[in-house]
Amino acid sequence: MSHKSYPKVSIIIPNKDDWNFVLQMLQSLERQTFSSFEVIIIDSSGPDRNFDKANLVTLDIDSISVHEEKDAYPGKARNIGVSLARGEFIAFMDAKTVPEKDWLLSSLKQLEDSNSDIILGKFQSVDNKLNWLQRIIKANTYGNLVCKSVPGSVLKKSKFNSSGGFIGSVGAGEDLEWVDRLHKLKWKVTPADNITFKYLGYPLNLRSFIIKWVFYSFENAKINILSTQKTLYFILLLILFLYFIYSWNYLFTYGSWNDSPYFVPNLNKIIWSFIALAYIFLRSIYMPIKKKEKITFILPINWIFIGLVGFTIDLLKIPGRLFGLWRLIFSKSNFL
Repeated sequence: MSHKSYPKVSIIIPNKDDWNFVLQMLQSLERQTFSSFEVIIIDSSGPDRNFDKANLVTLDIDSISVHEEKDAYPGKARNIGVSLARGEFIAFMDAKTVPEKDWLLSSLKQLEDSNSDIILGKFQSVDNKLNWLQRIIKANTYGNLVCKSVPGSVLKKSKFNSSGGFIGSVGAGEDLEWVDRLHKLKWKVTPADNITFKYLGYPLNLRSFIIKWVFYSFENAKINILSTQKTLYFILLLILFLYFIYSWNYLFTYGSWNDSPYFVPNLNKIIWSFIALAYIFLRSIYMPIKKKEKITFILPINWIFIGLVGFTIDLLKIPGRLFGLWRLIFSKSNFL
């Protein structure tokens, strides 16, 4: 089937204060090998946004519509976008992305050939458009891995409506919850054969980095019950491990201490030093390498900053994890 015979596609894009990125992304959409599409932008930007929407008219795209929706999280924005869509097919994309030129055509063809219910997007981060801090953050998150995502996905509008849509009242994690729900509904969920877009949505500075991670940790805790349970199990295991370590000299020397061959001097210092060194190695070197970061970027100096940023990320997750534990323990329901 030629690409001219595919029905129209509606591309849904949530946006909040990222108009310059949206414009860059739309410029990449101009180069799509499949041109029968409309673009629907659900905009939740603040009143001080610095963008002239007249710039959209200059783009070589048949239909671009902007719908303002105050305080719409991505899930809610996508639901609204789908309700406004005129296309038979729905495609999702985010502001800070650069779609590949054959994204729509290859996804539509794969959707048809594989008889799938949805083709999930796949992305990889870029280096050449990131500043130094963004590259350090990238080494702690996606690295150079090819990852699956809701942005870049393509499916029929009628099929999306049967899924129940995204949870609209949370600011993060709604995409993972939705995909998990599709699997539970026995959908045929197929990742794209090729990378559908490049990602460049890392915070530009420390302030936005801190705000983003604290926000995400709380929002994810609202729906990511499995992660919260894992955190609870980890805390319990850590308590048991520390109790065992601190009780070693008492349990295995039978109170003889220095007279016993099982007595370990400076045990606390040994254990905590080992834990600290293991954490530094895992965060600073092992995990970035596992995420396919180049050794030449990690060494000889950047591993220090990668470790510091990784440690900061772990600290910023703590309030959200505690909030999630509180919800898990005291809430009557695990759902919003």
